[in-house]
Amino acid sequence: MNIWLYRVKKAFDTELKAYNKNILEKENIKMTIRITDKDLDNLCNRMNETLGKPLKPWIRENDRSKAQIGNIHVYSCLGVVALHEMVNEGGGVRVIVSGSTKRECYDLGHAWLNGYSRAV
Repeated sequence: MNIWLYRVKKAFDTELKAYNKNILEKENIKMTIRITDKDLDNLCNRMNETLGKPLKPWIRENDRSKAQIGNIHVYSCLGVVALHEMVNEGGGVRVIVSGSTKRECYDLGHAWLNGYSRAV
């Protein structure tokens, strides 16, 4: 094998090992940080503030509850977590981000927010 090709291959292998090691270290760090309900609520508040939407999903008006159209909030049922957006005054929603765990929902929510920030 040509000495030049050998050096390139060796440098590539070294970089690849360093990259894989860095990925593994990030994954291990990621697994040690627990995502809480407060983290998800803060994410929703940030999304609502960025988009100029209401911060609370429901308000009391004339002794009746009224949904705040456009509000993004956390929904969880039976261990499944999602981010919903209110679409009508009766409380109808559409799913913005759906994940099976808080971690997945948190990561997808941040990806959504980062994508929106880059697009605007």
